Amino acid sequence: MGKVIKFLKKYKSSILNIICFIVIFIVAVFLRVYKLENIPSGVNVDEAGMAYDAFCLSKFMVDRALNKFPVYFINFGGGQSILYGYVTAIFIKLYGFNITSIRITAVIFNLIAILACFLMIRKHIGQKSALVVSFLLTINPWNIMSSRWGLDCNLLAPCLIISLYFLLRAKKWYQYIFAGLAIGISLYTYAISYIIIPVFLILILSYMLYVKRITFKNIIILGIPIFILALPLMLMILVNNGILEQINWIFTIPKLPKYRGSEISISNIITNLKSLNKILIYDDLPFNSLPEYGTLYNFAIVLMVLGIFIEGHELIKNIKEKKFSINTVIFLMFISVSLCMMLIADINISKSNAIYFPLIFLCYSSLHYIYLLQHKKISKADKILEKIKILVIRLILIAILIMYCINFYSFTKFYFTRYEEVYEHQQFFEKDLIEIIDQVNGRDEFENRDIYIYTGAERPYIYTLYVNPISPYTFNETRDENDNYGRYKIIEDRIINENAVYIVRADSDFSYELAAYHGFCNEEMGIYILLYR
Repeated sequence: MGKVIKFLKKYKSSILNIICFIVIFIVAVFLRVYKLENIPSGVNVDEAGMAYDAFCLSKFMVDRALNKFPVYFINFGGGQSILYGYVTAIFIKLYGFNITSIRITAVIFNLIAILACFLMIRKHIGQKSALVVSFLLTINPWNIMSSRWGLDCNLLAPCLIISLYFLLRAKKWYQYIFAGLAIGISLYTYAISYIIIPVFLILILSYMLYVKRITFKNIIILGIPIFILALPLMLMILVNNGILEQINWIFTIPKLPKYRGSEISISNIITNLKSLNKILIYDDLPFNSLPEYGTLYNFAIVLMVLGIFIEGHELIKNIKEKKFSINTVIFLMFISVSLCMMLIADINISKSNAIYFPLIFLCYSSLHYIYLLQHKKISKADKILEKIKILVIRLILIAILIMYCINFYSFTKFYFTRYEEVYEHQQFFEKDLIEIIDQVNGRDEFENRDIYIYTGAERPYIYTLYVNPISPYTFNETRDENDNYGRYKIIEDRIINENAVYIVRADSDFSYELAAYHGFCNEEMGIYILLYR
């Protein structure tokens, strides 16, 4: 018993910190799995596309375009990165095709990133700092929202955190291989990583080499797995610039109908500088952020700006002194992502999500700086003045903590209770359409009838495949250039077929025409009407 007491006394601080992190991690898990199936309600068009591709891979080892193990999904022509789909295919294989299997990938990567963040900061700064950064990452509005639905780009930020963790802990040659693999895999999260990761590696490795934190030999070891994993993507760029033909080998390097390489341009810089509010506050996409709270909590922008000046000064100091600091590494991440982000056309939170971990860290830097002000003497003689200074600083820190807690409570309460009520998601997440397609498929009276879909929804055919995932071979055998396949007909003109079942937007006068002039029965289902004779 005495040995236990001595052990507890010796490691009291560490044990308490571990307990605190466990509590933070439990909160993180809860925020990411609670009502996962229903918030956001429905399925996003890109989420549905990725889900069907993942289903095809899990069952047939091809995507919906019949490409064997593609290095990039064609999706709707413009392409989609594959990491999310390949991991999701495993969950579909294990647990079936459902919304949880589709979204759990985002949850798991996000939680691993929080753990990696804690371990990384604890090692290089300290346990208390690790708790603060992990806490800020856990309760961040953008981080919560992005971890709850299946979009390829939502894995970029978590994978960069995980990659940085492996890179900074690497000392032996095999650890650099692991770090290289993590970085190489990150290239398959989102296309913008093709420029973010090289720029970041150039900056960080130059700095680490300069301060003798890494050697040329280790850089080469690190670079080998990165190059191997990047090679298929390099070939894909050549294929889609007309230099090579589509490659069909063990895996497929596809030719995309709509290659989006032109979206990256220097001409976008001025426009993006004028649109920083889309990154820091709100980008008009309610699945990315809410104007009431922003991406970081709106009040925290002040902390972020202060953090830029603090870490900018620290960067200059560390370079002059040839000193290694994780603070400088993360600030270089901020610089590299910021530079690359400015080149992207039509910038939004999804395209710039790699910036948020550095921004959260900058908020921590401000808090840490304010905390350290307690120990800076302003007057050796005046003890009263020193006590007043310490009291003011502590009150500021307490006030910031209270603001974080109030905003966090308000955000989570709103998000999990009124979010679906306040923000109409049919534009981004089809719920009613999925439900009505599912009902039509389940009714015997419609079994042998064509289904005409006249909705105005974006690529409605993908929702029929989501509800009724069929073999991609069957899909492609019956598919035409208008995305009609089997008995599903996506129509833009008012075609009258008395034997067909119609799914029509309730606000369309075509539904009135079918019911009033052609005698179709109608059943309202949310924003849609089911019509049939």
